[in-house]
Amino acid sequence: MEELCLQMVKEFNRNYPEYQVIMQKMDWATYYNKLFVAGIGKRSPDIFVVHTDSLLRFKKANLL
Repeated sequence: MEELCLQMVKEFNRNYPEYQVIMQKMDWATYYNKLFVAGIGKRSPDIFVVHTDSLLRFKKANLL
């Protein structure tokens, strides 16, 4: 799965050089904590993944 994701990122970056996607691997707890703190600091990415069981936390903090 990880190799497939890396392949997709490389292909995207090749096809759209005006954008740069960087793949980072981390566990979900770390990801959500970093994303939440980035959102509070107004530094969150334009696009990110949030599982349905974490949506309420982000919604309550007005980070969606």
